[in-house]
Amino acid sequence: GGDEITISEAERKMLSKQPSAQSTGKPHPWLRFWARLIDVPILLAPGMLLIHQLFEAEVLTLMLIPSWMLAEPPAITPSVTNWATFFAINAASWTITETLLLTYFKKTLGKWVVNIKIQMENGKRLNFSLALKRSAFVFVFGMGLCDPIFRIVCHIIAYLKLTREGETYWDKKCKVRIIHGSVNYLLVAGVTLIIFHYSGIAFYKLLGEPELKAL
Repeated sequence: GGDEITISEAERKMLSKQPSAQSTGKPHPWLRFWARLIDVPILLAPGMLLIHQLFEAEVLTLMLIPSWMLAEPPAITPSVTNWATFFAINAASWTITETLLLTYFKKTLGKWVVNIKIQMENGKRLNFSLALKRSAFVFVFGMGLCDPIFRIVCHIIAYLKLTREGETYWDKKCKVRIIHGSVNYLLVAGVTLIIFHYSGIAFYKLLGEPELKAL
């Protein structure tokens, strides 16, 4: 027989940390963006339901719709406390909901649709603390605290970092691997239409008919 090859324990550990064939190669920023697009209304839904109970419809309208889109100047202005509560509840809704989904199901609906898996370097599913840490990073550095302007800036920075370095800031900080599988684009289109349809209905219910007619 041929000569035997002996691998030391240190080399075994080094090899075990190497990314699998599925996770290497060209990154897919647009697939990740589309997964996020599907996930946003789902992850924010618990928070928006609570916000709807706390704020009047007119105040909530001004928080969700820019004032320049309104037919008439608003009679009231959301207070600093309103905005702080709004962002705090959305942050809690995003991080807690996504953390639970990643911990128990290893993926969100958006990631399932585009066949993206998130796992630790050892191949195991994310534990609760790591999933919570990653979700918080995504909300701040990926979603810009759900502020429209900050979100655009964060999306651009994340896109550039992902295409140039092959990983996002939050995945690097949390030391997780992203694995892409084959994508069923018919499934993507179908789920996207369903999510957008019911998001529109929910938006209508949250604001109410009088506020929408004022646009």
